[in-house]
Amino acid sequence: MLTCPLCGWEMWRGDLRPDGFRCPQCKERLRMHSGSAWLAWLGSVSLAFLIPYLGGARGNTLLEYGLFLCLPFYFGYAALRGFFFPKLVRDTRKEEDGFPHIISPPGPPKAS
Repeated sequence: MLTCPLCGWEMWRGDLRPDGFRCPQCKERLRMHSGSAWLAWLGSVSLAFLIPYLGGARGNTLLEYGLFLCLPFYFGYAALRGFFFPKLVRDTRKEEDGFPHIISPPGPPKAS
């Protein structure tokens, strides 16, 4: 269960949409918090090099293992964080209705 950060209404995870939605209680637009990408990248790179180092890899072997493990650790961290620890925040993006709007063309130029 996730809680609305504004009114405290508890929602089931199945009621949420990743593109944004309205709280059933207070009608405020909410979205899933994406987190800090830099922090996730720094943590995954650190782990990708620390684990082989503690396993005894040194020199070029450590570099190869670290580079090989960076992306799997990063995507694994992002998937696990989003699945086990989701967070709701207020959606401050501009709300669009999904329809293209056609405006009238400008008038003819003034004759001088």
